[in-house]
Amino acid sequence: MQERIKIFALGGLDENGKNMYCIDIDNEIIIIEAGLKYPESQNLGIDIEIPTFDYLIENANRVKGVFLTHAHYDAIGALPYLIKDLNIPIFASNLTAWIVEDRLKEANIKEYKIFRVSENDKLKVSKNITVLPFKTTHSIIQSLGLCIETKFGNIIFTSDFIIDFGLADEYKTDVNSLVSISKKGVLALLTESVGAMRTGYTAPNHHIGAKVENIIAEAKGRIIVTAYTHSMYNIKEIANVAVKYGYQVIFYNRDLQDLVHKQAKLGFPIIDKKHITNTNDINNNNIMIIISGSGIDLFEKLSSIATKADDIVKPKKSDTFIIASPAIPGVENLSIKAIDDIYRLDSNVLTFDSKTITSMHASEEDLKFMINLFKPKYYIPVKGDYINLIANANIANKMGIDKDDVIVLENGEVASFYNGKLENSRNKIEVSSMLIDGQTINDNNGIVLNDRLSLSKEGTIIIGIGLDKKHNNKPIIDIQTRGFIYIKDSEYIIKHIYDNVLRIVESFSFKNSDDFNEAKTAIREVISKYVYKETSKRPIVLTMITSY
Repeated sequence: MQERIKIFALGGLDENGKNMYCIDIDNEIIIIEAGLKYPESQNLGIDIEIPTFDYLIENANRVKGVFLTHAHYDAIGALPYLIKDLNIPIFASNLTAWIVEDRLKEANIKEYKIFRVSENDKLKVSKNITVLPFKTTHSIIQSLGLCIETKFGNIIFTSDFIIDFGLADEYKTDVNSLVSISKKGVLALLTESVGAMRTGYTAPNHHIGAKVENIIAEAKGRIIVTAYTHSMYNIKEIANVAVKYGYQVIFYNRDLQDLVHKQAKLGFPIIDKKHITNTNDINNNNIMIIISGSGIDLFEKLSSIATKADDIVKPKKSDTFIIASPAIPGVENLSIKAIDDIYRLDSNVLTFDSKTITSMHASEEDLKFMINLFKPKYYIPVKGDYINLIANANIANKMGIDKDDVIVLENGEVASFYNGKLENSRNKIEVSSMLIDGQTINDNNGIVLNDRLSLSKEGTIIIGIGLDKKHNNKPIIDIQTRGFIYIKDSEYIIKHIYDNVLRIVESFSFKNSDDFNEAKTAIREVISKYVYKETSKRPIVLTMITSY
C-alpha cells in the first residue's frame, strides 16, 4: 500500500485573501477555494488580485475539481477566471452554488459543471480522492469544512470557522461529524490563521445585537447601517433588533437583496418578510436602511450618501448612522474618508472597529479545540499574514505537536508525504498574482503597476516631435509636464530638455522605423538621467515622433 501526497497553496499564505489550496493524491489534484483579495492602497487602478493558474493549466488532465467552502469572495472571487481557463467540476453548498452561478453568468460563462453538496455527503471525486464535507460555523450559512480521505489518515481543511454552540441550527458546527471523522485518524490538519493572535474563544465577542440595541431603541429618525455583505450573521442580528423596536427594514443593495432572498428560499430567512420594505418608504422615520458591499464599493456608497450624491438615500440631521463595517486591508483610506464625511452631517453616528466587532474567524481557543479533537500527525497553518501563520504554529506547539510536525509554508512551496510520512525536501511551484483592472487582466510582473505608481508620485514629461519632411525633417518640439515641476520656477530644466531632444533628433535621418524607435529610446534615457540629477525625481518620459 503506497501513497504520495502533495499539499501546497497558489495563494492565501502570507496574505489575507486570494485563497487557493491544492491537494495532490497520487497525481490527482483537487483545488480548495478560488479567492480574490483587495490590493493595498498603493496598487493604483487595480480592483482585485487573484492567483495565477499556470500550474493547474499545465496539469489540467490531473485536476479533478474545485471545492468552495463558503460564499465569501476570498474563497470564490477568482472562480470565473479559473473556469474560463479550466472548465473543471465545481463542488459547493446550495447557497454558495447559487451565488457562484450568478457570478459565472455575469462573466458570460455558459459552460460549467456545478454539483451541490451537503454536509455528510461522501463524494468519490476520482480514483484516488474521496471528500466528506462537514458543517462549520462562520458568518454566512452553509459554510463547510472538508475531510479528504487517504490511506494513512484523513486530511482536514477547516476553512473559516469559530466554535459557538449557542447559535441557530443553520450556523451551528456539526460536532458529531467532527468526532466521527477524528476516529479514523488525521494525517494533516489545515486551519485558518486570521484570528490566531487573539486569545480566548471568538464567541461571544462576534455578537453585535446587544451592542446596537440601545442606540436603535433611542433613535428618533431613520437608522442607516453599513455592513459587509459577507457578515450575514451580524446583519441578521441588527435586523432582528430593528424589528424588536418596530422598524421596517430596507435591504438597499441588489446583491444583499438577492442573498436575503436566497436564504429565505432555503428556509433560513433573515427576518420575516412582513418586516421588509422597499425604497418607496425611504423617507419614513421608522425605517432601517442596511447598506452592504464587499469592500471598496461599500465605502464608496457610504461616501456618496454622506456627500448627498446618492440618487435615493438623502441624509437628514435626524438620521442615526451605525458603521458596522470595520476597515479591511486595502480600503483603509477610503473608509476613513467616508466616515469623516458622515460625521460632517451632524447626525448621530456609532462606529465599530475590528476590536469591538470580532470577525468570525478562529481565535486561539477555537484552534485548540480543533487540534484537541482531531489530534493530527501533522499541522499546517493556512490563511493569513506570516505573523498569523506563526502564531497558529505556536498554538500547535503548545498543544504538544512537535515543531518538526508543524509545517509553515509559503505560496508555491510543496509539503510532500510518502506513505504517511513528511519528506524533508520541499519543491517550489512558481506562483504570482494576476492584477484585475475592471474586467481586464494586467501583467503579473508589476510593470503597469509600477508605471502608475511613478505617475502618481513623480509625474510625467510628454515630448511631442513633428518632423517636416519638406524641409529635411526639420523638427518642431513641444514639451509638456504633469505633476512634475512648476515650469515658471524651472525654465532652465525645460530649456535643457529641449536642447537635448533637439540634439538627439538631429543625429537621426529617420529613413526607417528603426530610427524612430531608437530616437525615442535615446531621448527617454538621456532625459531621465538629466532630470533625476537635477530634481531627484523619476517621472515617466513619454515621447511621440510623427512626420508630416
